[in-house]
Amino acid sequence: MRVITADKMGSGVIVTKEGYVLTSQHVVDNNTTVTVQLNNGASYQANVAAADEDRDLAVIKLPESASGYTFAAMGSSIESDNLQTSSPVLIIGYPAGNDIKNLTLTTGILCAFPKMQSVSYLQSDAKYLPAAAAARWSIAPAM
Repeated sequence: MRVITADKMGSGVIVTKEGYVLTSQHVVDNNTTVTVQLNNGASYQANVAAADEDRDLAVIKLPESASGYTFAAMGSSIESDNLQTSSPVLIIGYPAGNDIKNLTLTTGILCAFPKMQSVSYLQSDAKYLPAAAAARWSIAPAM
C-alpha cells in the first residue's frame, strides 16, 4: 500500500482488522490526514492517529468505509510465539513500493528483546538497505 501526502510518498502495512496502518513518521510528517492507496487500487483519505518522530513511526487509521483489504498476521506476544534469542528470522521488504519484483529478503538471527516505555521490540542482526527504511517489512521466525 502507498501512503501519499502533498509532497511525499511512502509505504505502509495494515496491522489490524480495524484498519490501523503502520508507516514511517517522516512520510506523514506534520499532516493530520493522508491519502492511502491500497494494493487493490482503492484510495481513501485517512487520519494520522499517532506519530513518534524519535522512532520514525506513525499509525494511520483507515476510514470505516474502507474495505477489501487484508492485514498482516502478527504474533500476539513474544512469549506465545516461542521466540528466543539466537532464533533465525527472515526480514521481508518492499523498498520500491508495491511491485513484487522489487521484494527484498534477508536473513538474520534474533539478538534481543529490548523494552522501551513498556513496548517490546525485536532486535535482529539482519542487514537491510538504508533506502528501505520507509519500506514495508516484516520479521518472521524462519522455519
